Amino acid sequence: MNSAQLKRAKRDVRRRVLAERDAIPANTRVRSSLEIAQRFLALPEVAAARTVLAFWSFGSELSTAPMIERLHGDGTRVALPRIVDGELEAGEYRPGDPVTETSFGAFEPAVGAAIDPAAIDVVAVPATQPPVLGRVVAQAQAMGRPVVTTDIGVLPEHVVTPPEMPEDVRTGWVVKPGDAEAFSGALLAALSLDDTAYRAMCARSRQFAEYMFSPQSVAAATRAVYTSLLARDT
Repeated sequence: MNSAQLKRAKRDVRRRVLAERDAIPANTRVRSSLEIAQRFLALPEVAAARTVLAFWSFGSELSTAPMIERLHGDGTRVALPRIVDGELEAGEYRPGDPVTETSFGAFEPAVGAAIDPAAIDVVAVPATQPPVLGRVVAQAQAMGRPVVTTDIGVLPEHVVTPPEMPEDVRTGWVVKPGDAEAFSGALLAALSLDDTAYRAMCARSRQFAEYMFSPQSVAAATRAVYTSLLARDT
């Protein structure tokens, strides 16, 4: 399968998944939205978070309004993505604040202070299919945060974990998809870190992200690939 075929296949999968989501009855979507919000809010790391970066749902997506309202009501600062001068940033949002509509139908805060990514404790990320690039994991580590993720797609390749690497360089945990017990165990391990261990893992996460995903590193790796391909033809 070449690159063009891969892109077409990905678009077909996305269209199929979105069509199935669009077909969900409205009452089922409302009920599911409330259930998901309850489960999300019950996570220990969410309960302990001071700032959560959420997203504004639209179309047939499950509504994030219950989650945002509950977070705000519990005293948690809520941020939503917005574009300012062509750059993506996290803007503080309180229910009832004015919003502006984006070109694709979602809304973003029209007011509210910009929030430093380093101050965000939890990020809620929507997805209709396994990520191709795993940017969420890379971005979390760039923010100096340990990662707990599942073994889906490229995600595990972007986290430093045993047995591939020594325990003392770990930057997160990877568990099998659908294994709730293993996922809970990983979350418990992350939340049980004492302050020294947590700060050390945060620092390692940031260092790993800079080493692997900085513009300079990506450019060097890309150049190395092209150099090796050109050398093969000479």
